Amino acid sequence: MKKKKIIAALFIFLSIFFGTIMTPECLALTRVVPENNKDEIIEKYLKNRPLDIVEGVWSFSIIGSYGEMAITKNTTNFYKDWDYIGLMLNNALGKVGEAKIVLKKTTSPGIYPGGYVAVDSPILNFTTFVMQQNNIMQFILPVKDIGLVTFLRIDNLASTQPEGTGTGFFITNDLVATSAHVVEGAKKIIVTYGGQKALGNIVAQDIQNDVAILKVYGMEKTIEPLPLGDPRKATLGQAVSTVGFPMPNLMGVSPKAGEGIINSLAGIQDDIRLFQVSIPIQPGNSGGPLLNEKGQVIGIISAKLNELYAINYKGTIMQNVNYAVKISYLLNASPIPLQYSNDTEILSTQEVVRRAGNAVVFITTEG
Repeated sequence: MKKKKIIAALFIFLSIFFGTIMTPECLALTRVVPENNKDEIIEKYLKNRPLDIVEGVWSFSIIGSYGEMAITKNTTNFYKDWDYIGLMLNNALGKVGEAKIVLKKTTSPGIYPGGYVAVDSPILNFTTFVMQQNNIMQFILPVKDIGLVTFLRIDNLASTQPEGTGTGFFITNDLVATSAHVVEGAKKIIVTYGGQKALGNIVAQDIQNDVAILKVYGMEKTIEPLPLGDPRKATLGQAVSTVGFPMPNLMGVSPKAGEGIINSLAGIQDDIRLFQVSIPIQPGNSGGPLLNEKGQVIGIISAKLNELYAINYKGTIMQNVNYAVKISYLLNASPIPLQYSNDTEILSTQEVVRRAGNAVVFITTEG
């Protein structure tokens, strides 16, 4: 009981805090879409595009009434100050197609200031929605005997398993670099940064050297592109690091950092295109940035030596032998001129990783 009171107090605080920075005027919500059944709304507003984490079909129960709602990006001509809108999918608390909640993005992951419409009123009441897990979202309804309202995701539209995963990083405000093998042959490429998703289109690809560049729209205001460093200035034993998304189905989709050194200025059989590095990498790291102490990208994580092959070929286990393609091959493939950074400031590993976290993206592919 004490824990529930603390959670309720937190929700009320968030609601008051965010409510004070939003317009105080009351807004009446009405039926905003002409579709008159659940399937039509889902097909039009949620299908055939990448979805943000809050989008999907949700169920809830209030005052004994079971409701279903489609939360989708607000592409209507109503309530333009709101990023998402919740449309009724049954007639439990309003007509099908009627907007009952609205939400706004914030820089705090999983926290959405918004509003709801009570059963017996058309007036928008401010509150705050909080994602507890990908499939659970809650808000406080300050009504006696109700309190905390829980939304449960009942669809898999926003959580379908991708056919392939990898890492990428912004090199300009709308260009993402990655490995060619991450996106090769994909019919759909989805780029995720935080809870935001967008489609990526291949604008340059060099399969032989395993580099690719994607055009991505809609994330320009939230990311900080990484500077590029001259790989010819790299030295044996130099400290390097990376940030990426290894084995996301097992380890989750929050970015993971790794560090090590440059073991060799050439790859397998002295391939001059590659660095050999001691950073531990796993499937999903491919396409991530290889960063020097200045926070500059000098390579793209590309491959690891296959342990089974090493056992069969040499009769021994080769541990932590990994490779990155030198960034110069990305510059050669780029559709626009790219330049190396002249910055000489040495950064802490923590600062290098922090900056990389503002640029790396999770890539999933389909088809």
